[in-house]
Amino acid sequence: LDINSGAYETKLKPVQTGEEYSVITYNLGFGAYTPDFSFFMDGGKSSIAKSKDSVITTINGAAELIKDLDADFLLFQEVDLNSTRSYHTNQYEMLAEVFDTYASNYAVNYDSAYLFYPFHEPHGKSKSCIATFSKYKMTGALRRSLPISTSFSKFFDLDRCYSITRIPVDNGKELCLYNVHLSAYGNSDEIRAGQVGMLCEDMQNDYEKGNYVICGGDFNHD
Repeated sequence: LDINSGAYETKLKPVQTGEEYSVITYNLGFGAYTPDFSFFMDGGKSSIAKSKDSVITTINGAAELIKDLDADFLLFQEVDLNSTRSYHTNQYEMLAEVFDTYASNYAVNYDSAYLFYPFHEPHGKSKSCIATFSKYKMTGALRRSLPISTSFSKFFDLDRCYSITRIPVDNGKELCLYNVHLSAYGNSDEIRAGQVGMLCEDMQNDYEKGNYVICGGDFNHD
């Protein structure tokens, strides 16, 4: 993953031991989820947002809400880069403008050429990501592909993944932020167990190296 160090790269410092930090996780729902929005995959009627203006208002409103909380680390899911469903708004760029003093990265987890379903309002082309923001210096970021269904249901699900962002700690260890969005629709218990197992194994490996591990995101199941 490419790391965007923001406008204040020289001011970003390592995390300090013995200090308290805050982290927020937030699924932005590609800017579509106004109070009256109901998604077709959840039994609702809509597959795209109400309008481009509505998407911009929703994303900016969510960003300002989070900015007021002034957290150290932010984990976002369903951040669209170029999608029919969100009128081709680049929501990662919108977030980067609001959080311009943070370092950040993103991992693509949905890249669909065109989905002609539902027929009355096709979901269309989609390119979406999970995004991680940090007030502290990032030294590495990795995208890890999760196992997903190989059946027809794959067309209704994301290319699931999680990202691992590495932030140096003053004692020589790393703070490892795991940003995850696990499968929701049409997947078996075996797929779900495989995803959680892979995630936990990576986290355990970091923990055994003496690193600090935080995992947040949209798990879609217990």
